[in-house]
Amino acid sequence: MMGYAKRLQNKEFCKQIEDLIQVGLWRYQDKFDRKQVTEGPFVLYEKYSRRDVSLLMNCGRDLSSIMYGMKRIGDDVFIFVTYHKVDAKSDELQYAEGKPDYADAFTDSMIFRWDSQIGKGPESSYMQDVTGAKRKHLLVKKSDAEASFYYMGTFDIISVVGDKKIDNRGNKKDITKVTMKMHQAVREDLLKYLESNLLDEEKKAI
Repeated sequence: MMGYAKRLQNKEFCKQIEDLIQVGLWRYQDKFDRKQVTEGPFVLYEKYSRRDVSLLMNCGRDLSSIMYGMKRIGDDVFIFVTYHKVDAKSDELQYAEGKPDYADAFTDSMIFRWDSQIGKGPESSYMQDVTGAKRKHLLVKKSDAEASFYYMGTFDIISVVGDKKIDNRGNKKDITKVTMKMHQAVREDLLKYLESNLLDEEKKAI
């Protein structure tokens, strides 16, 4: 078989390789030389799985199996949100799979409101991990049908308020309602996509 060095002597083959390299350089510049570059290894609006986050944060092992809702890694905390929640399937259950109806949503391109896990009040170690992190990251996916999350960027917490919710056993539990302010306004087209109705998306796909 013809070796690679031999192939490079072919002008057309060499031109195709140069074109591929140029496309790669342009793609790199488009992602990393513009405003979507953030502090750390993440790029705004790129999609990342929980495993990707583990690898990029040099965790040493795959933490995706315990990376739900919130995960603190050193000085960084990651909030994982599913924008459209699954409804409870039984009339006897108030929440799907025992989870409360988290009020997780953008109120505009800068403000995001997030509810902690049920049973986690403002003074809990869970919330201390969130509020005490030096860098706070938000990742959002539209529904459970998507495996990866859009990286929405870093944020500051502007308010933390304790509240109560009733779990599926009828018990009142602590919960924390957090208001975040993004460091960069969320891209309008992505915000519209996340907020669009799932049924409308399914109809378009048919």
